Amino acid sequence: MQDTQIVAHDLQDDKLKFIASILNSSNSGNGLDNLSMFNEFIQKDYESFANSVSLKEEVLAVKKLQSLQEELARLYSLKDIANKSVVAIGGGFSAGKSQFVSSFFADNTIELPIGINPVTAISTYIVNGSKHLIKGYTYQGGIIDIPLDLYRQLSHDFIKELGFNLKTILPMVAMETSIPEYTHICFVDTPGYNPSNSGFTGNDSNTATEALSNANALIWLIGLDTNGTIPQSDLEFLETLELDNKSLYVVANKADLKPKSEIEDILDHFEEILQDYDIDYKGISAYSSIKKQEITYRDTSLQDFINSVDRDIVSKDKLASELHEVILMYRNELNEQKNQKEHIKKTLKSLELDILEETNIESKVSDRIDTLMKLANANDINNALKDLESLEHKLLNKLNDIFKDIFGSGVNINQPRINELIRLGNDSYSSGKYNETKDYYKEALKLGADGAVFHHRLGYIYHAITKEYDKAVIHYKRASELGSAASFNNLGDMYKNGKGVEKDFHSAIECFTKASELKNSYAFNNLGNMYRKGDGVAQDYNKAIEYYKKGCELGCKAACENLKKLQLDSKV
Repeated sequence: MQDTQIVAHDLQDDKLKFIASILNSSNSGNGLDNLSMFNEFIQKDYESFANSVSLKEEVLAVKKLQSLQEELARLYSLKDIANKSVVAIGGGFSAGKSQFVSSFFADNTIELPIGINPVTAISTYIVNGSKHLIKGYTYQGGIIDIPLDLYRQLSHDFIKELGFNLKTILPMVAMETSIPEYTHICFVDTPGYNPSNSGFTGNDSNTATEALSNANALIWLIGLDTNGTIPQSDLEFLETLELDNKSLYVVANKADLKPKSEIEDILDHFEEILQDYDIDYKGISAYSSIKKQEITYRDTSLQDFINSVDRDIVSKDKLASELHEVILMYRNELNEQKNQKEHIKKTLKSLELDILEETNIESKVSDRIDTLMKLANANDINNALKDLESLEHKLLNKLNDIFKDIFGSGVNINQPRINELIRLGNDSYSSGKYNETKDYYKEALKLGADGAVFHHRLGYIYHAITKEYDKAVIHYKRASELGSAASFNNLGDMYKNGKGVEKDFHSAIECFTKASELKNSYAFNNLGNMYRKGDGVAQDYNKAIEYYKKGCELGCKAACENLKKLQLDSKV
């Protein structure tokens, strides 16, 4: 057997082994058990609950859950990029996309496949990492290692030899290599959408469009080794993309092939074309991938543009909120039904009393009212709300397990509910419904809301609104322990006036002092009052003035007024 035949045989054998590894890969160890359980909860528990209650916007709720399930599945298949800003690199086959991305690599010996024949037939996601490795994500949720030499062979010729579209079993490839300048960026090297010689390729166009649509930003490359203009096909392709919420940056690549004077003219021409086509862009760069150098730019430099999107995208809270939105739809609907029933119940009770005042109520009328009263009973809705709370807890806990699989850490799964309770508490407080406010704030505290803030708010309601001073003291003390300056000040006021506690000037001064150390302006005013009157301390107008001044400087109007009065006093 000739050497060339041996090489060809080995190459063919490697390809067959590669295909076999894709087909034999499984999702074992990839955390999909948690996703499967989450989907099962929705399929069984959620559907059972949804069938037991009425929701006007049920179709929308189902769509929201389906969208969340799809997003979680996508994140599982793209764990390496789950929390990064995705910057897609687009352009035609001759634009030099692979070499452009490779120019950011710290290791000069590593680069993406580059060649005359069309390469990168599958989108490649490139992220910063301490190791250099390439992984393939299979259609079954499995992950396989891809040697660099084999990855370089993933050209259109390779796929053509297979006789089927490799993308159907290997949707994407991820590369990890050192990109220290952009630690939170995931570059996507997309297939060229328009083979320069072979006409339009539908599969490549679809693959490119999909990758570009899922990106946070888009860098569009135009090779200056052609005619120095933006190809018509590029403009038409850009017009098909949804760019409303994405930043577009244009790179005139291979700029080292043109003199500087000509480049300036080319960029002028680019600006005119983009404006004529009403394509919004952040800037234009004349860049040399070989020299890893920007020669000139318009509006924003390439580095500044990438830096503007180089951020850690925390999507966990957003995903948890999306689930909570569905739960909230049901909770709002059930509460509305509950309020309607309670209103009907009150109306019927009032009607019954009115009838009794007019005449002796007949038994038939009484029975009918009793029947209506039973229909207005909200026990079934209360039970549904409890079931909803249980379902929410189950789904959110499993969602947090998924977050740990994908992101390596979870979130406070109660935060969306806490935010809702805070909003409801604030609304009821503004409406003067203080009992409801207290219930909302207490529930928020149980779920882990900021203790200092809400213990203080509860203390204030008990103190200033409902006059339940003993309860106010309890919440003020708890908030003070958690560092609330306002609670220290208000607790001092309660000691000073003997409300909820024994009158104790020394304890009042101690609380005011701690509050003043935390820069509470009212505490300085209160200390000024104590020294002016000699309550618990030797009377000292100079000290009173000192405290009033500090309170006034911090914006306490009462301290400013007291300062003026005392300075006018003949005793000072």
